[in-house]
Amino acid sequence: MWLWMRTASRAQYRQKVIGRDHRSTQNKLPMKQMLLKVSDLRTWIGEGRDAVRAVDGVDLEIHRGKTHALLGESGCGKSMTALSIMRLLPHGARIRSGSVSMNGVDVLK
Repeated sequence: MWLWMRTASRAQYRQKVIGRDHRSTQNKLPMKQMLLKVSDLRTWIGEGRDAVRAVDGVDLEIHRGKTHALLGESGCGKSMTALSIMRLLPHGARIRSGSVSMNGVDVLK
C-alpha cells in the first residue's frame, strides 16, 4: 500500500481508502459565493447627545474561500464591529441601522 500511495494522486488514494470521493458537496459551491455582507452598520453606545458612535457606517463583503483581516488603530471599533456582527453587544449598546447577511439571510432581523 505504501508504494501505491507514492505513485497515486492524493485524490485517488482517498477514493480507494475511504471508498468515496473526499470532496463534499459544499466544496463544489462557486468561489464567488458571498458568505457575509455587512452594509452601513452603525452601533452606538448610550443614548442622546452623549451616545458614542462605536461603529459608524461599516461596509464589507467576505466571499467563500477568501481570508480577510480587520485592521486599525487602537479604539477604532474593530472589536465592536465583530461584536455587532455576532449580536454580542455589551450593556447599553445597540445597532442603530444597517444589515448583516450571512449566506443571504439577514441575521439582524
